[in-house]
Amino acid sequence: MRVLFLSAWYPHRGDGMWGLFVRKHAAAVAAQGAEVYVLYAVAADDVADGTEYARQVTAGVVEHYAYYKRPSGRAAALAAVCKAYRGLVRRMEAEGSRPDVIHANVAGKEAMLAYLLHKRYGCPYVIMEHWSGYLPENGGYKGALRKAMTQFVIRHSACLMPVSLFLRNAMEHNGLRHRNCKTVFNVVDDFFYNDKRENREGSKFRFIHVSCFDNRAKNVYGIVRAAVRLWKERQDFELVMAGSGADYMETVRLAKEMRLDDCVRFTGELSPAEVKEWLYRSDAFVLFSNYETAAVVLEESMAAGCPVISTRVGIAIDEVDERTGIIVPFRDEQALAEAMEVMICRRGQYDSEYIRAKAAKYSYAQVGGALCQIYMEVTQGKR
Repeated sequence: MRVLFLSAWYPHRGDGMWGLFVRKHAAAVAAQGAEVYVLYAVAADDVADGTEYARQVTAGVVEHYAYYKRPSGRAAALAAVCKAYRGLVRRMEAEGSRPDVIHANVAGKEAMLAYLLHKRYGCPYVIMEHWSGYLPENGGYKGALRKAMTQFVIRHSACLMPVSLFLRNAMEHNGLRHRNCKTVFNVVDDFFYNDKRENREGSKFRFIHVSCFDNRAKNVYGIVRAAVRLWKERQDFELVMAGSGADYMETVRLAKEMRLDDCVRFTGELSPAEVKEWLYRSDAFVLFSNYETAAVVLEESMAAGCPVISTRVGIAIDEVDERTGIIVPFRDEQALAEAMEVMICRRGQYDSEYIRAKAAKYSYAQVGGALCQIYMEVTQGKR
């Protein structure tokens, strides 16, 4: 089976982390034996004129890129991206790679391209949705044109695949329902599952938070302030905050202002392998987000057998219970501080193997198998 991926986000030479979760989905499908192709067009500041094309193979996935000069104005931008994708389609066809099914990520212009290619090739297309704009806390799903296009591409797709039940519910709240809607999770790297957790008995209790430090979404300031509340009561814990982003320096400044040098540690940006090492050397993961569509870091924490504290976002609404962690209310810093104290008191009571077993559904094999099953059903005309 040949599968064509079209995505609003994908790793490229300007940002190797951009849309990494999409590359992992493509690799999971390729690992099941499918031929997988990706077409991705992106504006690039280092392109002087015209369009530059590139081809590479990553984890068994053939990736075609078009880097085009960044235009000014919406009309010019749309014309440039259309021209770039026409060139990518010609290059794919020159390799004899007509798809059996098209996999679009996000119900936007890439899904519209999927619809056009579905008409051209006579093959079905599916849409995997990751976008947080449907969530009321984000509010990005607005405007008559956007809504009309989203409804159109979803209506004509063979399957809609939100990455969490939480996102599916948000889409349905916006009137976006589909006759064949299936939740398909994001992928966790296999190495998150296969180590022994560090024995931390006798050491300070270690909380860890990993994010892109976007305070509007992740509420990293709230985590620091909750740590202050707990630090006033006890000093037998530490908080490791990993990652980087727009609000990283302000978060560091806030921690210093509140004199948390002995409590909070900042690591900066980490590789996935480094994140895994920290999770295995921590006692609990903390997520205090205002909104998430899936929360891959929760999946990774569970794969590492680490109990979690989380707001009711992404997969947390289905996966976090008394055996895997604690749910806290949005923006309630006192509740977060209390949950952190409860977690310290429960040290050693969470079964890491049980938590890890619940996370098996996020592995390459499980997610890749689920996607290939959907492809088979839609290509055979099943709904």
